[in-house]
Amino acid sequence: MIRPLLALLLLAGFSHTCAAAEYHIRDRDPEALAAAIRHANASPGADTIHLAENGLYAILAPADDQRALPVIEGELHIIGHGAALRRYSDRRVSLIEVAPGSELRLEQLSLAEGAQGAISNHGRLYMSDVQVTDSTSAEPPAIVVNDGELFASRCEFSFNQLIGTRNNGGALINRGLMRINDSLIAGNRVSRESSELSTGAVLNFGDLTMQRVRFEDNRFTDTPSEESLVAVLNAASGQISGDLDASTIRTLTAVATPL
Repeated sequence: MIRPLLALLLLAGFSHTCAAAEYHIRDRDPEALAAAIRHANASPGADTIHLAENGLYAILAPADDQRALPVIEGELHIIGHGAALRRYSDRRVSLIEVAPGSELRLEQLSLAEGAQGAISNHGRLYMSDVQVTDSTSAEPPAIVVNDGELFASRCEFSFNQLIGTRNNGGALINRGLMRINDSLIAGNRVSRESSELSTGAVLNFGDLTMQRVRFEDNRFTDTPSEESLVAVLNAASGQISGDLDASTIRTLTAVATPL
């Protein structure tokens, strides 16, 4: 009898060599996507997953209590071909996590409706033509958390919400190395338990470079006038380079420990 994991991979479309594997996941089959990630984690080489063109992967059964998909371990390349990956579960889980020492490349993909943020990176993450939208979080107080190396090009981080945060935060928190170019950070909203907490569209504790990044209409919802968020809130440990206007950067003066 064919084991369930192998059966899902055969249905999805799977080929491999001794060094790498390639998967073609049919539309509306998030179970096969999760199975392919688990198989890729267990196999050598830099594997590739292709999603269906303009497909929808609605995740009803998360991988565990914290994540919609299995943690990425090893090297993996996911090419979305315009597909969307969304959390449809009642469980409050994030979407993608990259383990330390691992590498993930995301292309042409929409990530939406994470409920403990969307992305947590502890390894190396490359993103191109990726949209991160419509996600929420309170803890951690961010939609994207980077503790490794993150490189994003032609990406969008928009229409996300931080709700009742209890610590300094941002739509993106960087505690490692982050390079973003030709991207948009827009329409994000923040509410805090205390107005004493500081929040920016980006909160930087690490090494941040931004080139040709637009910040538009990022706001607090816990102030009468819905004040605008500063583009980058920079901690004492943070280093910033690129073409950001100095007027869009503010120093984090409150005592804050990287979360």
